[in-house]
Formats: sequence, C-alpha cells, structure tokens
Amino acid sequence: MEHLHNFLRWAVLITLIASIYRAYIGWKKGQTNAKLDNLLSILTVSFADVQLLLGLALYMTKGWLGMPMADSMHNNVTRFWKVEHITGMLIAIVLLHMGRVFYKKKNWEEAKRYQRWFMFFLIAFVIIMATIPWPFRETGIARGWFPGMPA
Repeated sequence: MEHLHNFLRWAVLITLIASIYRAYIGWKKGQTNAKLDNLLSILTVSFADVQLLLGLALYMTKGWLGMPMADSMHNNVTRFWKVEHITGMLIAIVLLHMGRVFYKKKNWEEAKRYQRWFMFFLIAFVIIMATIPWPFRETGIARGWFPGMPA
C-alpha cells in the first residue's frame, strides 16, 4: 500500500501541474477547452482523494494514532508523520475541492472561474510540495523518488 501511495503522488502532481497551467491560460489568455479543463480538474481531485484514502489507511496501520501527542512533538520524524504531513495534505485536498467547485460555477464569467481555479490549485500545490517526504528530507522522513528506490 505504501508503494501505491508513493507512486500515485506522481499522478497527483502531473495532473495538478497541468490543471494549474490550463487554469492560468484560461484566466490570462481566455483560451479555454471545456472538456480538457473539466477532465483535468476531475482527475486531479480524484487522484488526490484516492491518495487521501491510501494515506489514512497507512496512518492507521503505522500506529501514528496510538502515539501520545506530547512525545510526538519532540521528535522531528514522528511530528512530521503524525502532524505535519497529514495536516498539510488535508488542507491541500480541501483547497483542491474548493478550486473544483469554483471552476464549475457556470454563472460566473470565464476569467473569474479560471482565476479561482488557478489560485486554489496553486496554493494546494505549494502545500503539497512542502509536505511530501522528498528523498532529500532527513532520515526517517525521506522516501525514494519512486516506489522501491532508496531515499
């Protein structure tokens, strides 16, 4: 399950970057493609939701719930996994859902819809990038670039 969670982050990041690009083009240049834009926003949110479910399953099976909070806060590794990673990702997923809702607002002008879509997805992207356990993070937090690769 951990390998799937690690691999699926790339699907989230690729669709998120493509969505941000399409939202920016729609907002600034007025070049929209309703089918493509809708598909990208749906895929991004769907991949993120699957990531959330896998992450919650990992969170429960790794024993992060049973650990006392006071002990967790004094250790960088346990604090990252018990608090920082899950909190950042939950906030990002809420922002992705909000961006999707704003994109679907048909009674708004195109530029406003695309601007909101862009802003919410961009903020979510920054939060996701900050809370992913990249290989260059400290030992215990770092994960490989791809499943099965050492950190």
